Amino acid sequence: MVCDKITFAGEKILTIYHRGFIRDKGANRLQKITKVGRFNLRFEETVINEQSINLPNEYALMRTGLLDAKSYINPYGESACAFMEHYVVFDKPKRLFSFSNDKFELSIPIDYLQQINSFVEQYTGLEIAKNPIFYGDTFVFSCHERNYRANEDVGIIVSNVKPNTTIFVNFKKNGVIVSAKIVRIDEVKRDVYINANTDWTYHDIKIFEDDKLIFFDKDVSYIRRISMNMGIVGTANHIKLKTFESMFKLQDRTSETTSHIGDPIDQVEDLLNESNQDILRRLKENKDDNRTTFISPDEYSKAFRIIAEVLQSARDELWIFDPYFSDINGWNTELDILRIVAHCNAKHKNIIFFVSDPTRAYDTQQVKTNVMQDSEIQKALLGKNNLGITLYQSKAPIHDRFIITKDNSGSFGGVAIGTSLNSIGRNHFCIFALESKSAMTILENLQSWLNSNNIVAQEGM
Repeated sequence: MVCDKITFAGEKILTIYHRGFIRDKGANRLQKITKVGRFNLRFEETVINEQSINLPNEYALMRTGLLDAKSYINPYGESACAFMEHYVVFDKPKRLFSFSNDKFELSIPIDYLQQINSFVEQYTGLEIAKNPIFYGDTFVFSCHERNYRANEDVGIIVSNVKPNTTIFVNFKKNGVIVSAKIVRIDEVKRDVYINANTDWTYHDIKIFEDDKLIFFDKDVSYIRRISMNMGIVGTANHIKLKTFESMFKLQDRTSETTSHIGDPIDQVEDLLNESNQDILRRLKENKDDNRTTFISPDEYSKAFRIIAEVLQSARDELWIFDPYFSDINGWNTELDILRIVAHCNAKHKNIIFFVSDPTRAYDTQQVKTNVMQDSEIQKALLGKNNLGITLYQSKAPIHDRFIITKDNSGSFGGVAIGTSLNSIGRNHFCIFALESKSAMTILENLQSWLNSNNIVAQEGM
């Protein structure tokens, strides 16, 4: 039996046992160490006796069953199925998690966890990034290797078959089962030939030993033909530019040819498949990803609803970056935004703008004065000492407009807006929804810039 252990900052965070692996004990002690922040992250692999297995004395759950070859928990990849015993513990590693508000929360920066996840996957095969709450748990795996191969286009060959084995194979083509075979083996067989007796392209397989399922896989296919696209690269062209680079290299131009090696192409099926792929590509390209919304000048209400929804989604922090937010000409729109912001649940609300001409835009003090006199905003102040809003006047304009939300769990969101908030009823523009990572990167960079002596005035209200 092989034992893999992962420790972080001296604390064990994952234990994995592999049954059925027998190696020379003296030659099989493997260690890998890397740094995550200032802490050591260590992988250690040793060979132990079955009697030395150390399972948790207390565990919240125990999950058992057979994992298919494609499961993210399967440490052996697509070469084997794995029977798993998973001991789920409630006592999670203190270096990684803390427990508050009836849930586990991260105790380390998210980039630390990403580094640990990558290290664990590299040395254990577990894609633990898909379920990081597994840290602290213990796994016991038994490996059942894939032991079949194609017999040209006739069928498949299953090797090293033990007595009392039953094999089920469904040969398939174009999503239809064209042949189903059941083979029972009563004695040791080096190779078992299972033929489809018809044309097929892929298959499903299940293997039972002593009436126990030990291996299964679906839609298994084999390489019968290789199509090679080859391009001949011509001489690259360069053009002179005045501001970007002195010489700019254009993309290389190529002439392409396609060659096929292996089984001949069925001309009818090839025509149908190629036509279908082209239609599917066009359908996919025409499908809205719901992340970009185009706004016309007559769609003020549509844009305002999207923006208001983002503002109200903020739980802990709200950041608005708009260089023309305090322009006098668009003050009514800006005041509407401020009325919503004043009633939002976010604890900290921040608005950053730029004043290029004091005769055409309010500074932070003037914005505060106008806001505090508004009857709707005064309603939001009832029972409160302040609105939780901080106004920042920047030294230079931040060209793009952003509304970014952040909560204490480390989740970010928001939108990028192609025009200033005070002109959303007058322009053609887009509103782009931001993924958490993009929103975080934008906010961190803009905060860094602001903190580099780029704030002219600041006013809380």
